[in-house]
Amino acid sequence: MKFLSSKLPGSSKKKDSQALSQDSYGSGFLKIFSFANYRPLSFFKRNYSKLSYFSQQGFTLIELVVYIGIFVIVIGIFTGLFTDIFRVNNEEVSSNELTSQLNFAMQNINKLVGSSSNIESPSSTPSSYLKLRMADPSADPTCIYLSNGKIELAQGPDSFNKQNCTSTVSDLTSSQVSVDNLLFSKMTFYPGHDEVSVDIQMSYNTQNSQSKLSRAIHSSVSRASAATFDDNLIPGSNSYSIGTAGSQWNNINGILFFSGNNLEIGSNPPSSSLTGVQIANGDLYLSNPGSGIILKTPGGMCEKLAINDLGSLTTTTITCP
Repeated sequence: MKFLSSKLPGSSKKKDSQALSQDSYGSGFLKIFSFANYRPLSFFKRNYSKLSYFSQQGFTLIELVVYIGIFVIVIGIFTGLFTDIFRVNNEEVSSNELTSQLNFAMQNINKLVGSSSNIESPSSTPSSYLKLRMADPSADPTCIYLSNGKIELAQGPDSFNKQNCTSTVSDLTSSQVSVDNLLFSKMTFYPGHDEVSVDIQMSYNTQNSQSKLSRAIHSSVSRASAATFDDNLIPGSNSYSIGTAGSQWNNINGILFFSGNNLEIGSNPPSSSLTGVQIANGDLYLSNPGSGIILKTPGGMCEKLAINDLGSLTTTTITCP
């Protein structure tokens, strides 16, 4: 029985070694578990205390000045950038408006001058007022002039004086621009048609000095049609003439032809001189001595009928003119 109950040799050592191994494993696991749960917590705890320390301390004065300086520089850069963008945009708007207004005004002036029958302005005398005579009675006369910073257009006769333009006007420019200068100058290029020199200067109407731009244009417009009159040609006084010694009319209605002092009725060129020929109180007066009347006989001979110093009529055979 002792033998049966007795432990085999080595069995006790084996159990002891197993127990020891179990104890060693358990003790190691506890150590590992303790490290895994304790060490990280203590690590974060120590670092959190450091962060709390720095957060309580805040920024130094030098750091604050540096940060503010960087912020001011960035704000300054963006402010300048946006200012330049707005300035360029305003200048573009002003330039486009000025160009549009100038083109519109010049197109209307070109059209009106080109279709006019006469330009009633003194030659080579600049003026801010242009008066045109038109073939259309409802638009005759037509006036273009500067008034209160705008280009005004008046078409048609005045109700009191048909030689003046009507007081009803329309604007060729809007309130977005101000017309600083408007000058018309008539130029005569005989035998060509008259021309009108046009000078216009406009400014964009704004209180913003950065957007206040100005544009100017200089152009010449030629009248395209001949003079056409829709009424009697009546002079304003008894001092006016038709034509001058240097610029004479060639004919009237294709019937009465002129060339120097010569006049011909019904044929051209004229060969007869009007020197010394007058009509006084309904009488034909030949003021040159020896002048007479040339009559043509049925046979084709020409006889000059004159008067001598005795008051007697004389006839002289001459070569027919």
